[in-house]
Amino acid sequence: GNHSRNEVMPMYKVKVKWGKVKFDDVDLDSDEPPSLFKNVLFSLSGVSPDRMKLMIKGQTVKDDDWGKVKVQSGMTFMMMGSAEALPETPTEKTMFLEDMTDAELATALEMPCGLKNLGNTCYMNATLQCLKSVPELRGALDHFQGGITLHDTIVPSHSVTAAMRETFQGMDRTPEGFLPLIMLQVLHAVFPRYAEKSEDGVWKQQDANELWTQVIKLLSDKLTVQSDVSASGSTSTATGSTSQSLMDQLPGQSDASASGSATGGTGQSHASASSSASTATVSARQSLVDQYFGVVMRSTWKCVEAQDEPETETFENLFQVCCYISQGRQTPCVGKY
Repeated sequence: GNHSRNEVMPMYKVKVKWGKVKFDDVDLDSDEPPSLFKNVLFSLSGVSPDRMKLMIKGQTVKDDDWGKVKVQSGMTFMMMGSAEALPETPTEKTMFLEDMTDAELATALEMPCGLKNLGNTCYMNATLQCLKSVPELRGALDHFQGGITLHDTIVPSHSVTAAMRETFQGMDRTPEGFLPLIMLQVLHAVFPRYAEKSEDGVWKQQDANELWTQVIKLLSDKLTVQSDVSASGSTSTATGSTSQSLMDQLPGQSDASASGSATGGTGQSHASASSSASTATVSARQSLVDQYFGVVMRSTWKCVEAQDEPETETFENLFQVCCYISQGRQTPCVGKY
């Protein structure tokens, strides 16, 4: 039964059976609560007390007192419960977000590297970040050979490509904000208008879309698909004499319509044109930029006032298609930069 705390109770040697395992001569002090005995069994079996069920002669042993259990030496307890692997000491010190530096936060959260603004250079930073998100372009840049200059001279297509490669590789080496100074200097040399300053002595604001168009054209001169670079950076040789354009890889066909007017010597006639991205390879596309950033525009022209005249088709490689919608038109006019 229950024992008074003033009564000295003896130590017992008991047995504990746990499945096919049996522990002999386990010390039990009936003057202590059963929870202490369960902790002894935990050290022997790995079964935590909260997952352990201990029974003796059909009675369940509680945690706080022995109840009606009369402990005797040599008696056998039945233990049930599954053991869990003991937690290992962490090999690295646990770091909390609030204790991390900006660099450690960027690494832990896998945040992309930012670009520092050098003074109204957000147009350049936005363009670079957008281009860096294309794995195939980054792989091609990694395989591009050559320094920033050729024979100590800035060569537009070569220098811009090399500067972009150095910028992207520099961004990959640091989680902190990267200073794209070399890229800016090359752009100023190739496109002097980007080096123009305002009356306050700071560089003027520029258009990101305009820079995108100019940079894309320069990259297309240097990055080819003769040895196509995959997203993982591995190199594989192109199997065909021509490569498919980006639109060739799409299952459907997107259409845009255009309307215009032509004036003849004796009167005015109207012609309608429909333009669509071609679903067949039109011309040999050896440029990686053409493959991943370009489209082939097919325009079909038909004179609506002379049905007997045959249709004419033209094909054009574009990096950009813009729609100009004015108030007096019911149909957008397709144009390009």
